[in-house]
This record gives sequence, C-alpha cells and structure tokens, in this order.
Amino acid sequence: MIAHEGYDPVYGARPLRRYISHEVETLIGRALLRGDVEEGATVKVDGRHGELAVSYERRPDHVGLGKAA
Repeated sequence: MIAHEGYDPVYGARPLRRYISHEVETLIGRALLRGDVEEGATVKVDGRHGELAVSYERRPDHVGLGKAA
C-alpha cells in the first residue's frame, strides 16, 4: 500500500520518501506522544481497508526504564 500510494514514475523515490515521512512517521509519532508505545516495543505498520494502521507489541521480557530487578 505504501509503495502504491507513494509511487510516481516521474519523480522516482522522492514521493515515496515524502509519503512515509508524512503518513507513517506521523502515526508513529502521535502514538509515542500519547504514551501508547513502551520502550522496547515492536511497532508494526499495516495497510487495512485502504488506510495505514499502526500496532504495537510489548516485548515479553521488558522490565521498564531504569528499574532495578
């Protein structure tokens, strides 16, 4: 989906880079600012129903920032 939306044969990779920067980075950045993504999480970007969707998976062994065991 990202390749399809950002593809332009005239301008090469520039529109793709712009699309990723604008759409993907914005979605991930908003999730980070909301506190939805914990340190060490895996962030996944997927195309669902014609729109980008971001999901997050917490690492099973994640303990937290600066916390002693």
